[in-house]
Amino acid sequence: MRNLTATICLTIAVLFGSAGVSWSADFKKGYAAFQSGDFATALREWEPIVMSWLETAVPFIAGFTLAAIIAAILIYRYARNEFYGVRATKNSTEHYSALDNYNLLQAYRREYSNIMIRNNPKRFLEIYEKSKDSKMEIKNLNDTEKTSILTSLCDKYFGYSDFDILKSMEFYLYEDVLTESSISFKDIEETYLDIVKFEELKKLTDYNWSKSDHLIDFSDEEYHNELKRYIRTLPENVSVRNTKGVE
Repeated sequence: MRNLTATICLTIAVLFGSAGVSWSADFKKGYAAFQSGDFATALREWEPIVMSWLETAVPFIAGFTLAAIIAAILIYRYARNEFYGVRATKNSTEHYSALDNYNLLQAYRREYSNIMIRNNPKRFLEIYEKSKDSKMEIKNLNDTEKTSILTSLCDKYFGYSDFDILKSMEFYLYEDVLTESSISFKDIEETYLDIVKFEELKKLTDYNWSKSDHLIDFSDEEYHNELKRYIRTLPENVSVRNTKGVE
């Protein structure tokens, strides 16, 4: 106990070593009293020193601690804002990129749907129902199988523009494009189904596709029922001059 107290005293001596002549003299008196066993006198001599030091040091320490805390908070908030700001910007960019690509694929689907439905409305209904079944099958696959199919599609269609197998000028009628090209209705059906698969796989594997509220699911029953209703209003064959690949 006596050794511990002596250690504390020495520590106080170091802390107050620069406190001035008055504090030094009072401390020596207290230390001498402590050595002789007069603890009451030692306490009486040291108490003013401690109180004076606390009056000076505590505000400084408190101020320094507060400043350090404020600085830490500001640094944290700045770093956090920078991190989330960059991430938000990146996610926003990727989100709209996903939306743009989705809309591009929807334009291709609309083109192919119009061509198919003009050629054979009932056949298009079969293709659409096949696309619905394909989407359900994809949803039941494991992640490895989904990635494998998506990779195969990406190998087949190197870029989004490769889903455009017509590649015609905007003013040409589809009938004329088909007449002058080697593209068959079977090619169009296959590309349409590949687009549906690709969209579904992207929604299931890509965060920016899956979380977009703008990506409309065209496989719902309301859409299906509207398609069947519309087809009933059409004649058996809507004229398309090219019939290559029609079964």
